[in-house]
Amino acid sequence: MQEVLAERSVEGSNRRWNRGAVAAIGAIPVGLMISGVLVWQSSYAAFTAVASGGSNSWSAGTVSLSGDDGSASTGAGVASALFSPTNLKPGSTGVKCVAVTYGGSLASNVRVYVEPLSAASADLAAQLDIKIEEGAGGTFSNCSGFVADATPALTTTLANLAATKTDFATGYGAWAPGAAAATKTYRFTYTLKSTAPNSVQGKSASATVVWEAQNS
Repeated sequence: MQEVLAERSVEGSNRRWNRGAVAAIGAIPVGLMISGVLVWQSSYAAFTAVASGGSNSWSAGTVSLSGDDGSASTGAGVASALFSPTNLKPGSTGVKCVAVTYGGSLASNVRVYVEPLSAASADLAAQLDIKIEEGAGGTFSNCSGFVADATPALTTTLANLAATKTDFATGYGAWAPGAAAATKTYRFTYTLKSTAPNSVQGKSASATVVWEAQNS
């Protein structure tokens, strides 16, 4: 009787071992993960040494523009008007420069565009030719020394400029300053067409020129 019980006990033990083996095989990944935790915890009581890489930090780069007309991308500066002539007649012309400085920490692209014109500006704006050039030299107070870049000049009417150069994507220019401070001069030339009709007598036009920088 004892032999039979012993055999049954061994047989039952084998069956339990077999079930345990199947369960262990299915749990190998989890077992490895748990083992790793236990090894770390058990070795924690031994001598340890920790090396710290220091505090990590992140900071955003900057893009900023300022003009020698007093304008600034922070809004702190007060821009001066490029032009404010009166008593124009057919053929009247004028030139003005603005030296724009990029002071951001990220390489960027800079473009020039014009905000939408008011309906009251439409008649005279269609008769005003505008030429924009990128270059070096010259200041807001004096264009002497200005030298144009290889970037082709943009020549069009003020009306067309305001209709086609409306944002950064469509803006004029090829200036791409790096992370270091850089300055680019823009020369603007206006001319009232010699063929301007009598209908523009007494008319006026106003436009806001915008420089925008976007990191590349």
